[in-house]
Amino acid sequence: MFRRKKQRVIGDWAALQDALIGHFDATENGSHMEMWIVWKAEKRKQRVRAAYAPVKGLGPVLFVTAPIGTPSPQAVSFTLAQAAGLLSGGVCIDQEYGELALRLTLPFVGMPFDEIASAIRQLAASADELSLKLARLAAQ
Repeated sequence: MFRRKKQRVIGDWAALQDALIGHFDATENGSHMEMWIVWKAEKRKQRVRAAYAPVKGLGPVLFVTAPIGTPSPQAVSFTLAQAAGLLSGGVCIDQEYGELALRLTLPFVGMPFDEIASAIRQLAASADELSLKLARLAAQ
């Protein structure tokens, strides 16, 4: 008989940090967690940062960013045009690191970790793809 895998439901930031460390080998880096999403078969990887903040009316919200390049006017314009086709996430400029990035916000309390991990992987894949397109654009 098949048994349904018990899903880990996240209750707070500490539980989410623990899950990110266990699942993605994330490291704490000051105010955020940092991890790499790796596609071994394609020999590619994407850096991702995760942080949280309490938001009135929503509770703790996860902020995930994945850098895609330098925020030149051409890169910003191209990325904003491409963002319309993304499944999730939006474009931002990470002021702390001076990078153009994709960003996802997610109220996470009570959410199964599998759904959070899937959203993080999707954001990383979109950022990786946009990063490749930006590199091709810059090479032209």
